[in-house]
Amino acid sequence: REDLLTDPRFAHQADRYENRDALREEITKWTQVRDKYDAMRELAEAGVPASAILDTKDLYTNPHMVERGFVHTIEHETHGEIKLLGWPARLSESHVPIKGSPRLGAHSKEVLREDLALPEAELDALITGEVINQAPALNKT
Repeated sequence: REDLLTDPRFAHQADRYENRDALREEITKWTQVRDKYDAMRELAEAGVPASAILDTKDLYTNPHMVERGFVHTIEHETHGEIKLLGWPARLSESHVPIKGSPRLGAHSKEVLREDLALPEAELDALITGEVINQAPALNKT
């Protein structure tokens, strides 16, 4: 918008602040006819630092993110095949494995046996009495 360069309403920071509603209207008109990627590209080409704000759908479908291996497809025990976003930091000698979360109570018995050294009969009694939750095994046919 070369015409805005000489518009006295926007000549200085104080003028832009004073006329912020008009400036916001001009910016809104400009952004409403572009998607966020076009706006980002045009601003960058003009030397203005800008980035598109990615929503969740954008993250899962962004070609760059997919190409970099940021989107993982895993098998979840109750939901089947799902997509998860990976760990954003890429370090040369470390790897963060991506896996589905366990169901609530899936490891209660094992954790309590290991951490509290409770006997098997006592653990079974706590589960039967619904003091602790032990998720039942899934039937996978």
